[in-house]
Amino acid sequence: MASLMRKLRMKHETITEDEARELLKNQLESLKYSKNLEQLGIASADEYLKKYVERVNDEARITNIICDPQIPSDVKMNLKCENIIKWGKLLYACDGCWLLPGNCVCKKMDKVSFDNVHVVVHLHHAEWGRGSNSGTVLHQSIKGSEMIMHYHKPHDERMKEILEDPSSLPVVLWPGDSALLPSEVKALAAERTGGRVTVIALDATWANARRLCFSYPKDTIFVKLPPENALGDHAKSILAPVRCYGGDAAENGRVSTLEATAALLLELTGDRTAYDTLLDNLKYKVDVMRMQNSRDPVYGKATKLDKERKPSRSFQAMWDAQVKVAKTWVRKAKRKAKVVASNHGEVLAGGTLLAMATAAVVISITVGSSLLKSLERSKTSV
Repeated sequence: MASLMRKLRMKHETITEDEARELLKNQLESLKYSKNLEQLGIASADEYLKKYVERVNDEARITNIICDPQIPSDVKMNLKCENIIKWGKLLYACDGCWLLPGNCVCKKMDKVSFDNVHVVVHLHHAEWGRGSNSGTVLHQSIKGSEMIMHYHKPHDERMKEILEDPSSLPVVLWPGDSALLPSEVKALAAERTGGRVTVIALDATWANARRLCFSYPKDTIFVKLPPENALGDHAKSILAPVRCYGGDAAENGRVSTLEATAALLLELTGDRTAYDTLLDNLKYKVDVMRMQNSRDPVYGKATKLDKERKPSRSFQAMWDAQVKVAKTWVRKAKRKAKVVASNHGEVLAGGTLLAMATAAVVISITVGSSLLKSLERSKTSV
């Protein structure tokens, strides 16, 4: 199996159904249980296998095209974006919220609307398909909103139309030095477009959002909010339970796209009800996503029915977690070996390193075996 993985990852070659069946032996075994099939929204393990083969072969074909130096870079990037839109991050996910189909929250989002404000979520391609993304909540919650991926040719053409639309003032939410305050945007919109504003919400990491800013025309208007306005009454971002934000959000200003956009919409429209609705929708998705990852909800927004739909962890998820534990043990072993080397010489250190690394693997396998036994017990009860 390891050689097959190297074949797929390094040589970008296609895969047959027989090879995929060997590679996915454990996952396919777990799909014998109806509960796991329901989470993926499929009828059988064979359906999963066929889609997996299709995806791997698609990615191999596109990777080989991208590696061709004769093909223009814009063509490569558009092809990559098309593949991301088609497949996303997970093999099976809802097209709207990007969670597992069995945990879809699209129909649970309360709707809001604004008379003079149009919202466009502008995503970096690395965000598309990410379950913890908050831009999907904006799109699902706000009537008439749009989601656009940068570098996807049809989407880029639509963004150009939005920026050139004379009937609405386009503003990009980004805290640059030349960015205007919401009150200044309102005054400018009243003068130019009768108060009509198009809010473009960047949805990307901080570094990627900064790069996206350079894709706009030089005369693009930016709007900013102080971090405390975006945080509201929260000490940390609502998205913090499912994403890693370095430090305290109150100090570094790191909040989700939805929180920052909701704060701007509150400043522009004064609609406190819509603001609270958007935040509640995000809290609901965070709770469901935590349950999808076999963790407890934190905001209490998920209903009893949602809790009953909490998925059991697949073999692959448990194995991945155990591999992570094993790697941690090996890293600790290496650090301890360096200390031994400084005290007892390189020869002893080498032997100690080998012994400790071996012990880490043995411990990992032992713990993994107990996890597998627990998994088998849980399967019999499904």
